[in-house]
Amino acid sequence: MAKKIKKEIKTFNLPEDVVLSIQDLRVWFELKKFGFGHAGYVKAVDGVTFDLHKQEAIAIVGESGCGKTTLMKTILGLYVPVEGYIVYHNEDINEYDKSQQRWFHSQIGYVQQDPFGAIAPFMTLRKILEEPLVCNGIKDKEEIDRRIRKVMEEVSLTPADDFINKYPHMLSGGQQQRIVIARAMILQQKVIVADEPVSMLDASVRVEVLKLLEGLKETHGLSVIYITHDLSTVRYFSERIFVMYAGRMVEKAKVNDIIYNHKHPYTDALLLATSEPDAENAKIYKEIPEGEPPSLVHPPKGCRYHVRCPKMIDGLCNVENPPEFEVEPEHYVSCWLYKDDNKN
Repeated sequence: MAKKIKKEIKTFNLPEDVVLSIQDLRVWFELKKFGFGHAGYVKAVDGVTFDLHKQEAIAIVGESGCGKTTLMKTILGLYVPVEGYIVYHNEDINEYDKSQQRWFHSQIGYVQQDPFGAIAPFMTLRKILEEPLVCNGIKDKEEIDRRIRKVMEEVSLTPADDFINKYPHMLSGGQQQRIVIARAMILQQKVIVADEPVSMLDASVRVEVLKLLEGLKETHGLSVIYITHDLSTVRYFSERIFVMYAGRMVEKAKVNDIIYNHKHPYTDALLLATSEPDAENAKIYKEIPEGEPPSLVHPPKGCRYHVRCPKMIDGLCNVENPPEFEVEPEHYVSCWLYKDDNKN
């Protein structure tokens, strides 16, 4: 029997502090007519590029339908891109075989949005936390018990004996989310993808859970991708914010630059729509752009925001897609308003 030749994987030479790199990623879903005829593509992610550094938390923000969840699921290996690269440890993970994909899945933790829907209601907390260990080849019962108790202590479910044999319905929403976080890092992952991890929780426990994630990031040297539509929470957790609209990144910068010195008209609209507990807001009229995000099956020509943008330049914004301009150090914006400010 001929020996199977191992597939050669494309390698990259990334800086040492880059743990994950997304390069010109495109994720399109084919539409069918009458079940078999081609009817086009949904261009959910269409040319996204960014790097995630060691011990860094980034936030990907945008309204529903912008493609942030599709991007997250593609990073997790649930979707296969049509173009582009997802680079981990200088290797393109899209070229991994099944065993390599399994290894990669053990390297990235996933914190779901709905904690009760993310954990099996018929399993005790011990079983929930034990499952990923057993599935990844850890069989020693003492080691399993040690890891379970350690991670429960780290997410503040203590004493462990009071929780370890409980079922999910016996916990509060915040405690359920702590179990989801514990499961996401029990294999000692270095990258965590958190999909709106506090949107299903009461306001009183949201900051608590974000502080927990921040503490775990510092303690374990985690790199975190935080997916959200709520700009009011990202400032407490992330170092950089990436703003996404209609499948593309439109602005990338450090948190304070996005909050106080944003450049893209869409980022401005997002911030205006963000609710803040300030009584003065009742006296201020906020002009929110009309309309809805464009169809990702037939996106508009040029900048995808131009049909809603109050600063649209006719003959340019509606004709040609803007490149990414570096308007200030580490502040990137895809908008023709800044074509003359490009420092590259």
